[in-house]
Amino acid sequence: MSASDSDLSTDEQDALELIRSRGGIHQSDFWKEFNISLRKGSRLVESLQQAGFIEREDVVYKRRTTYYLKPAPRDLDFLCSWLAIWCLRLSVKRTWIHNLTPSHSGQ
Repeated sequence: MSASDSDLSTDEQDALELIRSRGGIHQSDFWKEFNISLRKGSRLVESLQQAGFIEREDVVYKRRTTYYLKPAPRDLDFLCSWLAIWCLRLSVKRTWIHNLTPSHSGQ
């Protein structure tokens, strides 16, 4: 199924943003971080997975079996864009700071 972010409910968009911003999250932490019930969280995750936005991987975390939720490969374009913007901002900030520091070429 092919869907776009605009096809998602507000809760689904918020959940996807949390998963994207972390690059992935354990499902057991997802409920706590998103502050929702296990039942509602399961429905959100299932919906996002069926729409192709995320993948779930079986893992053992804190001695319990859970899932690791991560952006689907098709969603990596979003992550690459986000990372490129972040790196550009860091580069601009470093250049700005470098231009503010006094030059030591005369020493």
